[in-house]
Amino acid sequence: MEKPRNIKSDYRQYIRSYINQEKKHGFIGYWGSLRASGGAEELIDRAVSLARETKYSEALTIYQAIIETLVPAIQYADDSNGTIGNAINIAIEGLQTCSASITPGEKTNFFKYLVKEAVKKQYQGWDWEFDLLRIAAELTDNDRKTRVLFDLLDKTAIRKNDKGITSDFTYENAVKLKCLVLKKRGLIPDLKTLIRNNLNFTAIREIAIQDAIDMKELEEAKFLALRGIKLAGQKKLYGNKSTWLKFLLEIARKESNIEDIRKYSRLLFIDTGDMQYYEELRQHFSDSEWAVYLQELLKETPAIRYPQDIHEKIYIREENWETLLLFVQKRMDNVYYITKYHDYLVKHFPKELSEMYGLALRKAIKDARNRNEYSRVCPLIRKMEECGFKENVKDLVEWVRKTYSFRTALQDELSKIVKNRY
Repeated sequence: MEKPRNIKSDYRQYIRSYINQEKKHGFIGYWGSLRASGGAEELIDRAVSLARETKYSEALTIYQAIIETLVPAIQYADDSNGTIGNAINIAIEGLQTCSASITPGEKTNFFKYLVKEAVKKQYQGWDWEFDLLRIAAELTDNDRKTRVLFDLLDKTAIRKNDKGITSDFTYENAVKLKCLVLKKRGLIPDLKTLIRNNLNFTAIREIAIQDAIDMKELEEAKFLALRGIKLAGQKKLYGNKSTWLKFLLEIARKESNIEDIRKYSRLLFIDTGDMQYYEELRQHFSDSEWAVYLQELLKETPAIRYPQDIHEKIYIREENWETLLLFVQKRMDNVYYITKYHDYLVKHFPKELSEMYGLALRKAIKDARNRNEYSRVCPLIRKMEECGFKENVKDLVEWVRKTYSFRTALQDELSKIVKNRY
């Protein structure tokens, strides 16, 4: 690459030359997008080198050129491979990193650039709009910058989309950035007022709870978290429940409240299926207490629940292999479910596991309809072979060959796996 002059317009032109080569009839196709960001990727390497040499301002110019050129281009590109978007993300990260190391005067000019650039329509609907505004928020260190940024955030928060509807997501992000600035500048009364007026937003309630915990106002934090759970139920935002439970567990740990630690680690395990909460719950019981409590926990939790598979995880943790086998047998019509527990069951019940595979694979092969599905099912025969009962595998293979001799694609995929072994 010929070294371009250190002027933003030259960089943009260089990036655009790659884009124009791939732009056909006003659009960049899937394969074209892989190459369209080539110029930007070369310049990213250059910017990284400049930053290493502490030439942060020069690196910033390159990152700006990349963002200003690729963001418009992605609007008419099939970037499902993520190549263009990834280049933009790297450039955004570069802006953030370099902005922390430039001089105060350069930071002021860069702040002006960010608030001017972020309002462009090309960023709306993309995370990059708030990425730019977040960097601006981090550079906001006086009243004038605060007024400029807050005026922009107020307008952004109530902006309507093409259907004339405002976005709660946009409003929430605008408030979050205001909180960042107020906390950074130590304007605590204003921060508390802003938070109090926006507690209906998850991210703002999170900030309020964390601030209360940091200030050791644990009762306030607990109240806000419990209220969050209630609101999540009312709004049917069930995914938010674990957010508030995690805060309540953190508070219980700080208070050394064993009863609450048990309560919230249990609820989090049931809600998420995450074994870290199971382990925490378990360690707060004696062995004799746990034996009794575990039976209550199993009765309380759903027997079949995707994707957590809570009972299965418990049986594995407690090394209750017979119960795991019985549990898996109830769902052995799904061969992919069986493979999840193959490594545990093959050690203890190879014969039973082989028989389960025989039934489940017959159903899976019967239901498969094309080569793609055959290529997913047939390799599982190797799992059946690991059980050691080759006669069962032979029966399955002969059944497939005889029953579906007319499915040439299936026979082809089967041959790739079993070759001449059967």
